[in-house]
This record gives sequence, structure tokens and C-alpha cells, in this order.
Amino acid sequence: MQVQVKINDTIWDEFIKIGEKEENLQRITETALISHINKLKAYRDLLRLEGKAKWEGNLDELRENRI
Repeated sequence: MQVQVKINDTIWDEFIKIGEKEENLQRITETALISHINKLKAYRDLLRLEGKAKWEGNLDELRENRI
């Protein structure tokens, strides 16, 4: 699938300034997308756990012991 995106000029200038080659853009973009997908999956998995853990403790007491 071919996708076109508009990259912010400031970001693009920084990319070129640090010596990256335009050919690396696809590899870097794919790596960033994979990382983002993994973070979204982990977040989704955490949301599935909501309400499933039993809490036993005193939240006020825990807060008192904060530094």
C-alpha cells in the first residue's frame, strides 16, 4: 500500500540536518509505526483489565506515606 503524508518542514529539516538520507525515511517510518502499534496494543490490553483486580488497602494511608 502506498501512502502519502505531509511531513512538517521543521521536522524534515531536522531529519536532513542530522545526516539521514531520504531513503531511510521508509525504514524509520515503519519502525515508528510498529512502535506506536505496540504501545496501542499494550494500552488496549491494560484497559481490558479495568475493574478485574480486587483492591484491598487504604488509599488515604498510602497517600500519607508519600515523600
